[in-house]
Amino acid sequence: MNLVAGAGPEVGEALVKHPRVEGIIFTGSREVGYGILRHNADRRYPIPVILELGGKNAAIVSSKADLARAVRGVVSSAFGYSGQKCVACSRVYAHQSIYRDFLDLLVKETEAFKVMDPRSRNARTGPVIHEAAVKSYERAASLARKDGKVLTGGTRMMEDGMGKGCFVAPTIAIGLTDDHELVRNELFLPFLAVMGYESLEDAVARANAVPYGLTAGIYSAEEAETDYFLDNIQCGMVFVNGVRGATNGAITGIHSFGGWKGSGSTGRGSGDIHYLLQFMREQGRALSR
Repeated sequence: MNLVAGAGPEVGEALVKHPRVEGIIFTGSREVGYGILRHNADRRYPIPVILELGGKNAAIVSSKADLARAVRGVVSSAFGYSGQKCVACSRVYAHQSIYRDFLDLLVKETEAFKVMDPRSRNARTGPVIHEAAVKSYERAASLARKDGKVLTGGTRMMEDGMGKGCFVAPTIAIGLTDDHELVRNELFLPFLAVMGYESLEDAVARANAVPYGLTAGIYSAEEAETDYFLDNIQCGMVFVNGVRGATNGAITGIHSFGGWKGSGSTGRGSGDIHYLLQFMREQGRALSR
């Protein structure tokens, strides 16, 4: 294995466009990934290209859910790594009958989620990566206040020396419409939009109505509901009553990892029996004697 470190526009572009490169795996933004696909189409001979392009991952919390487990799973997925992971939970659809109770528990759990210097034993997460991410966070919080309501978070954290870093508070917003950019676009930030739903069919349809299809989860004790979710959700990785997280928790070597729609280019995940075959060429041989 050779490792070359450097900026995407320099090192990445040179590798992608080099005529002797015979296969590409890329993890990153949808815009850059689609650019790689477009360039591949212009090659003399297209090569295998496998893309993992992020997600806008939804969790559905049924009226038959264990609310305590659902809250823990959502908070862990949404705010672990300060939301800076492609499998982060960024949308929740909670049934109207438990919507208020779920929100109350969710806000309480979120406000107890420790954001601090990651070297501390008490830290659950640390800062976002740089000032540009802080600016994106502040813009998202401002939009959420204008078009909806921020229940908790939405501010840069300055206490206990955190003003010297890029620390931001985990944020929960309500009142945003399904077509709002904060509900449709990947943010890569500790920002969670929560919405209510009346029927499971409606919740699954709304969860599917974004360009991405990486991960999703459901919390329900009713098998018919979980079966419907599994049969209809348009994502490459799905979780039912997840303990480690609502939309993350895949175990390397057991679960395949990959997305559908705008989250991936092949619909086949890494770590499964089909993955390496995508880099191979078949050769049919007919021998006559």
